Amino acid sequence: MGQSGRTSADDWTPIGPCRDYVKQLKGAGADVALTELPHAYHAYDWPGLAASVSLPEALSVRACSIEEGDNGEILNAKTGKVFTMKDACVEKGTHLGYNAAAHKATVEGITQFLKTTFKLQ
Repeated sequence: MGQSGRTSADDWTPIGPCRDYVKQLKGAGADVALTELPHAYHAYDWPGLAASVSLPEALSVRACSIEEGDNGEILNAKTGKVFTMKDACVEKGTHLGYNAAAHKATVEGITQFLKTTFKLQ
């Protein structure tokens, strides 16, 4: 599950591994979908936040390629060693921020998913 690019505004948790995992699941025949919200920071659904909050000391794995090892260990794909937050790929500086439109879209999407899945009216 290596990282494959970032177009999301979320600079804390990278979207690439999610894309890769969905691709892997689809390849195995799973009925799965990924919804990306390109203008939403991490914690976009938290109304108590301002539109943008900078966290210059927060750590992010956005530049890391991480994969699961044979025994379930989380590995740094570039080194093949067990991943830690001290790996060279870990970067500082992230943002949080509420995004009303993205929050609304998420609530609507989840509501529709639940209605469809459980055949609700």
